[in-house]
Amino acid sequence: MPIKEILQPKVGAKVNKTPRVSVVVPAYNAHEFIDETLDSVLAQTFADYEIIVVNDGSPDSEKLEKVLENYYENIVYIKQENGGTARARNAAIKAARGSLLAFLDADDVWLPEYLSAQIKTLDAKNSDFIYADARMFGAVKNARETFMKKSPSRGTVKTESLIEGVCSVITSGTIAKREKVVACGMFDEDLPRIGMEDFDLWFRLLKSGARADYQRRVLLKYRVSPNSLSGSNVARARRAIVALDTLERKHELNEREKSAMAKRRQSAQAELELETGKFNLAAQNYEQASDNFRRANRYYRSLKLKIVIEVLRTKPELVLGLFKKFRPIDFSFVNPQSAIAASEAGTNQTAQNQLSLSNQSVWLLFGKVVGFALSILLSGAGKSRRLSPNFSRHHERRYNFAARLQYERVLFPQPRAGKTRVGDFQYSAV
Repeated sequence: MPIKEILQPKVGAKVNKTPRVSVVVPAYNAHEFIDETLDSVLAQTFADYEIIVVNDGSPDSEKLEKVLENYYENIVYIKQENGGTARARNAAIKAARGSLLAFLDADDVWLPEYLSAQIKTLDAKNSDFIYADARMFGAVKNARETFMKKSPSRGTVKTESLIEGVCSVITSGTIAKREKVVACGMFDEDLPRIGMEDFDLWFRLLKSGARADYQRRVLLKYRVSPNSLSGSNVARARRAIVALDTLERKHELNEREKSAMAKRRQSAQAELELETGKFNLAAQNYEQASDNFRRANRYYRSLKLKIVIEVLRTKPELVLGLFKKFRPIDFSFVNPQSAIAASEAGTNQTAQNQLSLSNQSVWLLFGKVVGFALSILLSGAGKSRRLSPNFSRHHERRYNFAARLQYERVLFPQPRAGKTRVGDFQYSAV
């Protein structure tokens, strides 16, 4: 896997020459938050590390390097032509001198005990790579939300559990043995730039016999950026299917993996129908939206979604109007014009790997609003009665998308966008 020539390597005077851990930080449009990211590394209680920052031909290089002036003596700085996240991380891996690789996106933040706790657990369990839980912050509605609450990991980390989303790896919370990563070819630079390069690496590591583990302790903060919320969810859902196609073409799957893939395809197709339905609803294409929701509900079997389909048939303006009235800002995230503009503008891969939490809270609130409206419509004029508990709680299910599980009582079951990134695969996130 060739790596193009590095343009400007720079090694700081205070950089550890014989570190155990090499911290890998790819940077693209990262000047706004990278100081906070680097400060979190420098504040680690475990000090046997080096920091490698790779400027992946970023358009904000001038601003980025201005920020990095305060850090040059403490980092290895690599500047290269733009090649994507996979190539940037590979450049860092090539330059790394540590036996362990700690991956960190340039807008995320480690807690002071991160390296110490991760390395202690990795050594104790004799694992080849390990990941931890993260507190989500930034453009989030619930400051107490964690990655594993939205994307739980259950049981042993295996190839099939990655495909199906039973286990979801957060890249900024992952430490891996360098020799294992190099032996399986590092990140694949030839993959489509849809945010699946990290998932593909974890899959190949497991396929090669590597041992993976996780801990539920919150050891980092995972930033949710507003920039990651304004893209087209339809495009994201389509990328999920492309990622599955790519994974299946690239790897020879065993029977368990094929079974997991079949389940994943069903959920991915349902997600595409769901997001297309939302898009058509925002565009006032009510008949198409109803058809999309109906096809999606063959998978979800959601009572709430069924009711929405019925209301769309007779009162489509009510469904759209309530959403627009009560959440006008959040509505813009699924508004077709906003989505098209964001899609045309394009996003970098770090932004693609963010989690779309805003849409989840939008549809959760929307579900409550429409539920209240339906209680009036269905109870008859002049009557006011509460909905049955079964209406609000029935068909509470687990949904597994973008290699992440979610638990939400929502009107439209809302799969997540990855930052990740199939995540963190992370479709963005993925």
